[in-house]
Amino acid sequence: MNHKKVALFTDSFYPNVDGVSYRVREVASELSKRGFQVRVFAPGHITGSEKFDGFQVVRQRGFPFPLYPQYRIPLKTSFSMKEAVKFAPEIVHSHTPVSIGNLACRVSKKFSLNPLATFHTFINDPGAMSRYIHLGMRASTMISKAFNLYLVNFYRKFRYVVAPSAFTKSILERLGFRNVIRQDIGIDLSIFRNLPSRDDARNALGLHRSSKIVLYMGRIGAEKNLDVLARAGSRLAERGFSVLVCGTGPHLEELKILSERINAGVKFMGFIPEQHKPLYYRSADVFFNPSLFENQSAVDIEAMAAGTPILVPRNSSQFEFLSSGLGGDAYTAEEQIPDLAESLISRSDLDPATTASGYTVEKHVDRLLEIYGMLQ
Repeated sequence: MNHKKVALFTDSFYPNVDGVSYRVREVASELSKRGFQVRVFAPGHITGSEKFDGFQVVRQRGFPFPLYPQYRIPLKTSFSMKEAVKFAPEIVHSHTPVSIGNLACRVSKKFSLNPLATFHTFINDPGAMSRYIHLGMRASTMISKAFNLYLVNFYRKFRYVVAPSAFTKSILERLGFRNVIRQDIGIDLSIFRNLPSRDDARNALGLHRSSKIVLYMGRIGAEKNLDVLARAGSRLAERGFSVLVCGTGPHLEELKILSERINAGVKFMGFIPEQHKPLYYRSADVFFNPSLFENQSAVDIEAMAAGTPILVPRNSSQFEFLSSGLGGDAYTAEEQIPDLAESLISRSDLDPATTASGYTVEKHVDRLLEIYGMLQ
């Protein structure tokens, strides 16, 4: 397709540290490298426009969302709308179903475009809602049902809805979504090339070379199901494992309290700078991600890119990473976690990096351009 003007709409962007922010940033950068004119429309602390890694970011001032203070919600989007009209996009791609997502719909209507949306997160999940709004499961289920109706109605305005996994696609179609397209996410794997040995990575981080390490890296939110890791911590410690949790988030203090109360032995490493993340992934024997909330997990791909096998719940989108048998293993019950972690260390048939190699941002954008072509 000819190089076109692409407008990406998101409610989360840098400096936010989350999957949506990273994916939008990487897609915008890759499209720019290929000669496309790209504008990212996002909330911010102030209203204005800035140059960012080869593309332009248009910010509309918003107020912090109480449940997630890092996210901001604009009360009005007049500046962003004016900038979008000036830009005159030929492709509109929304990464959110809320405030800035509605702006994407308005811009699409203004220019008579067929817009595209990517569904990133199960914000409609009643279990996740109950952990934040604290109104009980019954109230959370009612709110979830109402929000599902909103989501189905919102996404009807889009020509296609991209689902990052077959697991997600099936859920969306059961809810009543139409024109759902399956597309893997893609990440920048260049930082995982030429990593040191596991022993050298541990030396660089000051970790014991003889330890067996189970690692979690990512946002520490209630929806990530990390209580499972805490409960497994003492049993893993009995097998000689050190359990490391890297990251920050609104559930961090609660998780620390739980870990101390049950004597889980989990070590909380705090925020990890980007340049150190590959070393942590490389230093681990097993990457453990108990989340049932993922559409398709980028941290799993990063861990595998560093050569570390993953251990994930079978009833989740993450199980799809294991279809080749090279990436790791899955559990159906918490009691299996210590045995499976132990077995992953000794298996010689695994090749996680080969699995990760199928999830590059370049391949993701190749497929995205095919979909963009379908909008014309």
